[in-house]
Amino acid sequence: MKAMDFIKESGFSDKFLALRRSSGMTQQELADQLEVQKGVISRIERKAQNPSEELLKKIVENFEDISLVWLMET
Repeated sequence: MKAMDFIKESGFSDKFLALRRSSGMTQQELADQLEVQKGVISRIERKAQNPSEELLKKIVENFEDISLVWLMET
């Protein structure tokens, strides 16, 4: 199984959505911080798109209290 397939099947999207909501950010605010379009955030939250490796790194840097391992755990 490829890493990106695993992300789609894991709880990544649910955790990502929960992180955004718990931080009180809108999709647009998070998109601005991560330097992506709002649609990217929406598609990731809906499990319609996997984040790139670069975006995964930005997510972990943006939410300092999390790790990539935690994000990808099922």
